[in-house]
Amino acid sequence: MCASKVRENTKVMRARTFPIRCGSLVLCAGMLVQLAGCVQTPAAAGSAPSGAVGASMPGAASPIAERSAEARSAGTPTAGAATAGAATAGAASVGGPTTGSPTAGTPTAGAATAGAATAGGRSANGPSAGERSAAGPAGVGRPSPLPGYLQPGALDILAILPPPPVQGDPRYDAERAVFKNSRKFEGTPRWELASRDAAISPADLLRTFSCAVGIELTPDRAPKILQVVQRATRDSGRAVSVGKEHFKKARPFQIDPGPTCQPPAQIGTSTDYPSGHSVAGWTWALVLARVVPERASAILARGRAYGDSRIVCGMHNPSAVEAGRLSGSAVMARVASEPEFRADVEAARKEFEALSKSGPGPDAARCDLESKVLATPIF
Repeated sequence: MCASKVRENTKVMRARTFPIRCGSLVLCAGMLVQLAGCVQTPAAAGSAPSGAVGASMPGAASPIAERSAEARSAGTPTAGAATAGAATAGAASVGGPTTGSPTAGTPTAGAATAGAATAGGRSANGPSAGERSAAGPAGVGRPSPLPGYLQPGALDILAILPPPPVQGDPRYDAERAVFKNSRKFEGTPRWELASRDAAISPADLLRTFSCAVGIELTPDRAPKILQVVQRATRDSGRAVSVGKEHFKKARPFQIDPGPTCQPPAQIGTSTDYPSGHSVAGWTWALVLARVVPERASAILARGRAYGDSRIVCGMHNPSAVEAGRLSGSAVMARVASEPEFRADVEAARKEFEALSKSGPGPDAARCDLESKVLATPIF
């Protein structure tokens, strides 16, 4: 049966090879998937079934799956897309999390919507590699599987962000000096805090802001609070991703040698400007300040310090941290007008009121130490 299928499909594909163009890409992919089902390969330990597309490369999505993703994002329905998107064990399906991604639903590289560009070729929507590595901030702080509140392209962040300093600009030299001088923090309590602030999962961020809000927050105890900050961070993370891919500025440790509090390998190819951690911390601070307005000062101070930790850590220049805060503020100004966001804030506020009555509060000794460390000026 497989032999006859191969002969039949080979005839069809030979007859249509050159006249067929983009509109028939999916048809060809579907035929290749059928043919792949006839190929019997030994199943390696932990690999996908032998008939799965891409089974020869554990951890890598197949070229057919990537082309099917492009066809879908361009608006072309894909026949048999579920089959074409299958990957080996540990590999992401099209639109699914990449290997090692902590957040389900994080799009793979190249999954951004095709044709979503503004003037000058700028990407106006869709998550990207920069967003996955930083901003979302929301799995994240990395991108959350929850949707944001805004439609893609609702805000043109490139019309808002100034360009980063470049060679010849006095600020460029000043930032190099900041990086070199701030290496003195290595081994200090402020360095240790910056190392902890590098962790950007939802549980990490809830713990980061627990002292500021006065309640020990966890994903299980504060699901409504977590939902509203993750959805808002989805929007700000998308904006930061657009900025990163547009400016492509090198990180400080890529220009001058020096220690960092976070292994550079953890950030992959993510660029400096704007800072994804900074936008995550600032977005969380702005949302939590609405949920717990009586503690807004402490919350916003912690959000600012969270961005400063990226300078101490050596992962970002000051301009990138400031651009992260500006991005977060710009996005939240737009998000605040959404009725769904306001309803989620109200639900989170009620949840916090209930938590404040039942406790527990954060560890007092931990909060006291954090307060003293954050009082240390970094410039």
